[in-house]
Amino acid sequence: MANTPSGDISRSHLCVRVEGWHVQLVDLGATNSTVLLREGQRPRRLSRHQEIMLINGDVADLGDGVSIRFEDLP
Repeated sequence: MANTPSGDISRSHLCVRVEGWHVQLVDLGATNSTVLLREGQRPRRLSRHQEIMLINGDVADLGDGVSIRFEDLP
C-alpha cells in the first residue's frame, strides 16, 4: 500500500500512457479500483485492467482522498 492516510491505495494502482496524441488511463487491478470523474457524467468505476482514453478535465479518483486531474490534454 502507498503512504496515504489509511494506506488504501495500491503502489501499482494505475498507468497513464501517451499514445500519439491520446492519453490512456489503465487500472492495474488495484484492490479499490479507480473511479473516473468526467464533467456531465456519473462517476465511472473502472474494472480491473480496463483502459480508457482521457479527455481534458478528467479526474482519476484513487480513493483515500487522493485524485489526479488531467488538464491541457489535446
